[in-house]
Amino acid sequence: MKELIDKVMGWPVVAHALSANDRYNKRLGPQFAAAVTYFTVLSMVPILMFAFAVLGLTLTVLRPDLMDQVTTMIVDQLGDEGMGKTIGDFIKETLSGWRGVFGVGLLTAAYSGSNWVGNLKRAVRVMWADKFSDATAKKNFFLELITNLAIFLGLLLAVFIGVVVAQGGHGLSETIIGWLGWEDVPGIGLFWRLITIALTFVVSWLLMAFLFVV
Repeated sequence: MKELIDKVMGWPVVAHALSANDRYNKRLGPQFAAAVTYFTVLSMVPILMFAFAVLGLTLTVLRPDLMDQVTTMIVDQLGDEGMGKTIGDFIKETLSGWRGVFGVGLLTAAYSGSNWVGNLKRAVRVMWADKFSDATAKKNFFLELITNLAIFLGLLLAVFIGVVVAQGGHGLSETIIGWLGWEDVPGIGLFWRLITIALTFVVSWLLMAFLFVV
């Protein structure tokens, strides 16, 4: 039995997995994962503030007609015109204060997002660096802050592109197939689905590689 276990553990795939797990634990992987999780949750507060401000800007300035639709929907759902009007007025008043929330939310989201990226970047790089100290070394505070903020914006863009590719790939593929007149080509639907999966994989790979090159 021991010989069989030793033989299995000697297989390249199994040996590599065991080596990766050992390196992960020796490089404080669980601690870094906990830190990234903590900063992820912490960063949600200013991000939600910023999202609320954008919603307020949209419903009160850019598209005020949508506000009427929202209040009408609330009244219809509640079935009580008086209560619906009260809640609708409260929502309007709350969303009208988006200017104050926008400034605070934007600044705190940028700062917390920068810190989140810094911890994520350090956690990823520490697993790949030859020396632990090389990955944990910090630059000048302001330079580090600006660099991390740029990475944060780049990550948001990469995530957005990934979501667009994943969600819009099917509809876009049908449009392209229609333009090319390939509707009757056997297997063309499967071919485009495979292309969509491949593009999603490439975007996801670039998302991770971005943490190493910036």
